[in-house]
Amino acid sequence: LLDQHEEDGWVKAQLRFNQYREAQQCLQAVFGDRVLVLSLDTLAQQPEKACQALEEHTDLVVDRALASACLQQKVNETDIKLSLDASTAEKMKTFFADALKDAEQLCGEHLKL
Repeated sequence: LLDQHEEDGWVKAQLRFNQYREAQQCLQAVFGDRVLVLSLDTLAQQPEKACQALEEHTDLVVDRALASACLQQKVNETDIKLSLDASTAEKMKTFFADALKDAEQLCGEHLKL
């Protein structure tokens, strides 16, 4: 049997998992197989697995050293500005074109990558 502290921890973990799973299902409902959801645990604890999944899903080549360096830094900011090089941006536009149209219809707003 679990003591109260262990039980509370299990309940909190289960609630977080349920929220993660619910968000994943919503994204997949809109974007189908064109969405890749990676948990923070996977990114932080298994970066090689995350990079491999990203490469397989997008046909992009991930700079493993750069990805590893980024994942080792804890960032507490929400206004981070990221930019893609022209080649990657074009691949993303092509890759997400249909899903972006569907999302725009769903939201009723113009969206951009």
